[in-house]
Amino acid sequence: MVGAVSPEQVAALARQLLTQAMAGDLGAAELLLRYVCGRAVPVADPDQADLHELALLRQCPDVAELAAKGKVAPALGVWEILRQLARTPDELLDALSARMRELVEEARAQATPAEYLQLERLAEAAGIDDDEEGTDDGEG
Repeated sequence: MVGAVSPEQVAALARQLLTQAMAGDLGAAELLLRYVCGRAVPVADPDQADLHELALLRQCPDVAELAAKGKVAPALGVWEILRQLARTPDELLDALSARMRELVEEARAQATPAEYLQLERLAEAAGIDDDEEGTDDGEG
C-alpha cells in the first residue's frame, strides 16, 4: 500500500489538509496537528508530584539489599551503607575507623611475616595501631 502513494502525492494531501484546517475544519486541524506535533502529553499536577515520586520510590528495590547481592553500582551501595551507618561526620569517621581496624585485623590474620610487618607500618601510619589505641592523647 505504501508503494501506491508517491512522496509528491503525500505532500499534496498534506497541503490539502492544511488548506482545510486553515479554512476552519477542526477535524482536519486536529489530524494535521496530531501528525505534525504529536499527541498532547498530559500535564503533570504539581500538587501530586511528591506523591508520584514516593510511589516510584516504593516500587524501587532496596539499595542495601541489591548492594549485598552485587547488583548495584558500587558507589551507590557505599553511599547507602554509609548513610545507614552514620548521621553526623563524627559518627561516619568512627564507623570508618572501626571498619578499617576490622580489615587490618583480617589482613593480619592472613598475612605472611613480610606482609604482617608492612601492615603494621601502614596501620601505625594511618593511626589505627590497636596496641597503642587511646595512649597517644596523654603522651603529647
